[in-house]
Amino acid sequence: MSPLKTGDRVKIVDRQMTAADTKSGLYYDYFRGLVGTIERIYEDKSVSLRVELESLPEDVLQRHLEIQDTAKNRWLSGLGQETRERLSEAQKNVTLTYTILVGLDDLEPFGKGKSAARPKPKAASQSAEAVVAAKPKAKEKAEVERPSEKDLEKAEEDYLKRIIDRAKDNK
Repeated sequence: MSPLKTGDRVKIVDRQMTAADTKSGLYYDYFRGLVGTIERIYEDKSVSLRVELESLPEDVLQRHLEIQDTAKNRWLSGLGQETRERLSEAQKNVTLTYTILVGLDDLEPFGKGKSAARPKPKAASQSAEAVVAAKPKAKEKAEVERPSEKDLEKAEEDYLKRIIDRAKDNK
């Protein structure tokens, strides 16, 4: 029985990827050194791990933040103007988690402090907050553009055509 349990802060071990890893999908080379918190341990010894954004490589962190920003804008554009105006800044915030599935044997306990992220090259050493702070302020204040009724009708029509085509292909 592993001493690890739900809620523990852990680090993914640094080892070579094997053929068994490819088959199971529970370990990839880019998982090495990621730090996170165990969300759930499954019976097959796989673990749902919520990765700390600060431990992600810079390019992956940047992409994650872009996706988060897109999700926020999409959600806000779906709300009415009056509803958007009533939301506080905290309520407008959308935070996506980065969760992976990894083998229990590939985890080791990690320190309790918050500053123990994986070492990065000095030039690319930025926290998630620093990357967010570096984004242009004008973009944050820009009005979210809503699609026109014509655009929505076209998108709906395309979607329904795809469903019909998929149904024809399945017959």
